[in-house]
Amino acid sequence: HAADEVVLGSHSDLARFFLFGSDRAGPAQEVYVHESPLDAWIALGNLGTAAGLDPIPTLNLPVALNILFIGFHQGEGAQAALKLEEDDLRPWFEHMEHMVRHSILPRGDTTTPTSDHEHTRINHMFKFQIVDVDPMVAHVVERTLNASMRPELEIRHVQGYSEPYTTGYAHVDVHVMTSLLSSLLEALHLDESYTLVILNPNITRIIPHDVKLQSYGYRMGLSDAEAMILRQGKNKQQFADFLAKDPFWIDKETEKAAADVVKFLRPAGIAVAGSETVKVEFRNRRKLSLEWAMRYQIPERVDGGTDEQLTSQARRILQADSVMEKLLLRWALEGRSTQEDCLVDTWISDNRFAFIDLTAGPFQWGPIVAGEGVRTTQTLPYVDRILHFQEAARQYFEDRPVMSRSTAKKQFNRNEIMADIQVLTDYEQRSCTGVVAERVDMCRDLRERITTLMKYLESWEDYEAGTLEEKGLAELRVLSHGSADHVTESNATHATANFLSHLGAVISTTIHHVVTPASRHLPSFFPERITFHLFVVTNHNSYKPLAVENFHYEIFKKELAKLEIGGQQFHFALHTISMADDVALAVAYSSSLRSAVVPTLKLSGEFVASKRLYLDTATLQHELQALRTPLGPTAEAGTTTHGRTLNVPIFLFSLDFPLPVFIDKYFQAKALSDMVVAVQSNFSSWESHMACNGKPITWNLRNPLRSVLAATITYMGGVPPTHISFSDPLQRTSQNWLWSVGDNPLSYTSSRWRMSTFHKDAVHRNYVIGTLNRVLALVNEGIDTLTALPTNKGNYKLREDLMLEEMRGIYADIKNTCKKISVAVQLNEFSRAAPLLNPLADKAEKFRDLSKSAATMLEPLRCLDYSTESSRRDWLFLLVVASLVVVLLIVALLRPKKVKPKMNQGVNCGPHLFQFLNGWSTVLLG
Repeated sequence: HAADEVVLGSHSDLARFFLFGSDRAGPAQEVYVHESPLDAWIALGNLGTAAGLDPIPTLNLPVALNILFIGFHQGEGAQAALKLEEDDLRPWFEHMEHMVRHSILPRGDTTTPTSDHEHTRINHMFKFQIVDVDPMVAHVVERTLNASMRPELEIRHVQGYSEPYTTGYAHVDVHVMTSLLSSLLEALHLDESYTLVILNPNITRIIPHDVKLQSYGYRMGLSDAEAMILRQGKNKQQFADFLAKDPFWIDKETEKAAADVVKFLRPAGIAVAGSETVKVEFRNRRKLSLEWAMRYQIPERVDGGTDEQLTSQARRILQADSVMEKLLLRWALEGRSTQEDCLVDTWISDNRFAFIDLTAGPFQWGPIVAGEGVRTTQTLPYVDRILHFQEAARQYFEDRPVMSRSTAKKQFNRNEIMADIQVLTDYEQRSCTGVVAERVDMCRDLRERITTLMKYLESWEDYEAGTLEEKGLAELRVLSHGSADHVTESNATHATANFLSHLGAVISTTIHHVVTPASRHLPSFFPERITFHLFVVTNHNSYKPLAVENFHYEIFKKELAKLEIGGQQFHFALHTISMADDVALAVAYSSSLRSAVVPTLKLSGEFVASKRLYLDTATLQHELQALRTPLGPTAEAGTTTHGRTLNVPIFLFSLDFPLPVFIDKYFQAKALSDMVVAVQSNFSSWESHMACNGKPITWNLRNPLRSVLAATITYMGGVPPTHISFSDPLQRTSQNWLWSVGDNPLSYTSSRWRMSTFHKDAVHRNYVIGTLNRVLALVNEGIDTLTALPTNKGNYKLREDLMLEEMRGIYADIKNTCKKISVAVQLNEFSRAAPLLNPLADKAEKFRDLSKSAATMLEPLRCLDYSTESSRRDWLFLLVVASLVVVLLIVALLRPKKVKPKMNQGVNCGPHLFQFLNGWSTVLLG
């Protein structure tokens, strides 16, 4: 380089030079040989650049979602006319929303736009994998549905007794379908990743033409009518031994825990690194799926009538390992009031898959009034309805290959043709003026039709004379409809486009409500020890609050224990308190008790005023906080040595009043900021504000197990009910009831309480997201602190004391740990990610503290400016001041003294010299 040339490297090179010394600077070492280290240090600008630290605005967590289409191949029946190939699917899935920012719901239950919304720094990066299976899989599904289908029965009350009758629908035990799909996904090596299965079976193979059934749906367990038949049937004595046993014997059985076993196998076909640029992949699994279809054992259909079918179903439940199913069967046989599950066509399984059956239904469910996003008959794409237009167009032209002259004369007279020309001309003028690119084809087609009609109108005399050619008669069919091939092809294209656009909306709903739901709140740390304190507060002796049929405490513990992960320890403490023994607690309860008249609309259209009592959570929370015990609603996060602990206080108020008691008018349980509150009333059947398929959904207010589990999951993991999400365009909480299904406590269409893997993963993912979000906030705070500290001469000698090298090392460790966590989350191996969370948070806190220490160390130098430019200005200022002092001294010395006037005056040079010096002093001061 030339002697006067200065070459500066990048900021990262400069940072490496100062952090690691000239002997480790590598290629960048020669960059600074012609510039002093002080000047290079000042050129960095701030300590953040000097340490080579860049802020981390967001962090992406990859999520793999498999889409499995079954029943969309040629040769699979009428519904298979909508054939989906890779060329059809790729453009739609490539334009789907692949990056979803994790949202936190606004505080409260408001559905109005609000600015009180916390944004996270975590994004979900979705990678879609379209799985192609062999057509034989569809045949296995159809034969299984046919063998497992039972007629849907309703109870009719006639002259004081009840009798069942058929409704025209059928239902399938959803356990049959989930078992089939679990086996298929395991054979395809997709059982560890998330999968959405879209079924389109041929209904003619499921329900024969001679069977008078309209459609079918899915349900877990027995309907009310089936339970009545089973109680009164000829085979009821077979269950006498089962009913004679103590209900608590069920607790001693070992429930199957296959879904809770943590597996460390990587899902087949899912890339771990370098997959961010590949949004959609198509996987051919035809060979594996065909092998599975050939060996899958289809269940045999039970003959002998409804009674034999129900007896076989009851035996299957008794042989299964589900405590929940056995309890519900027992209560049904005992005649207890139980709510039958709704007939549905979507389902969230216990494992990592959900399915949609487009042939079943359609069904509807949700709130009776004031509902948003309720499930209607139009929510899912209806294949038969979409393909109706295609089939109608094809049939129209197949039935009319050539029109006779008499038919043409009858259908198309002169006035009709003139009217068509007028309509098409007006439409063409309105739609094709200033036409945009996407309307060019439509406008050209309109003009061709108008020209054709004008030609036929001009040659109408030839038609009247009978000289019009047969070719002209065939062309006359188009008029305002176009050719048969054009219409058929256009309808087929539109049918596929309509179906895929509707399906894309359904998949988007699945992403936001099932796979990566929004959070009520995010845990700020990973709790290594969680203690659940259940306080049962009673004001009666009417019934036992913890009886098996009321609130099954053992099941409550067992379901929550499924959420343990990564060395967590769950502990449970039960406290039974009578209000008669605790006056302060009784006062807190009484202060929050309110009465209300809630307007209610019945399904029959009747408007009634429903009276009820409720606990106001704001008042109750305030009163309970005043009574806070040493255990505290929540414990402070401990150190790394002692681990983080979390106490979950759950207050269950068991009450006996003439009116039902709720939480905030509508809920049985609710998660607050520092506790969970729930109520238990002496009403075994209460008609709620929810309905499905034209029937009200009743709640068993004596058994709030589902509601308490759901509220506890929300409290400890921030997971809301499945129908709740956040709308970014509307900036408010939104509802969509499509996926409020399954036998989990977050579903409103079932009375069951089994924890789904989707919701377990949501809790564990929120641990990860909450910790990472806090880590990024701490790291960025530290970097902002360092960026605000300029590099100057004053802190040059202190650079080694600022611990920039240590901060850079911590920063690198944080980024590497985040990558490890991201890989584990992509593989759904949250047990690998959990042990890394708290050490990561500790490193982020240390990084933030070191940056604050650096700022504190440099605080005394903050008011001093050591920049080079400032030094030059200081020297110039001193020079000016010194010059001014010298000039003033000279002026004072040479100033003429007062003398007496003389007659002879000589030449006096003093005034001239004074004017000269005064002028120069003005120039210098200027």
